[in-house]
Amino acid sequence: MLDLDCFLLLKQPREGAPDHGSQVIIEPDLQGERANFKKKILCSTCRFPITFKEAESEINGKSHYTFFNPHGLVFDITCFSMADGCVVKGLPSPEFSWFPGFSWQVTVCGRCGKHLGWMFSGASGSFFGLIMRELAD
Repeated sequence: MLDLDCFLLLKQPREGAPDHGSQVIIEPDLQGERANFKKKILCSTCRFPITFKEAESEINGKSHYTFFNPHGLVFDITCFSMADGCVVKGLPSPEFSWFPGFSWQVTVCGRCGKHLGWMFSGASGSFFGLIMRELAD
């Protein structure tokens, strides 16, 4: 099975063929430039595109965390630099933030409104902490 995540499609004319167009040649993408092959991460309820695997980012040296909220609910989250499919709700709050120096806001799916995680913002920028059980790929 061909793994398209590590290949880049290029259009090139066939050598020696009449000039009637071009053919698609598959070449390994050794430089990691896979702009057309981003692995989408979707809302598990409505399948709306939320972010992509390549946007996963490390915060304080890790991208995956397990936290609990003041009610004792446990959340496994992954950090992402962007999540264009999310809608941010409410005002930023620094209370019980899992990341010191960051305030949080709830994020929901842009299509169905399902709670998907939080956006964290601080002086050094912002990122999304998304609940992995609420996402699919």
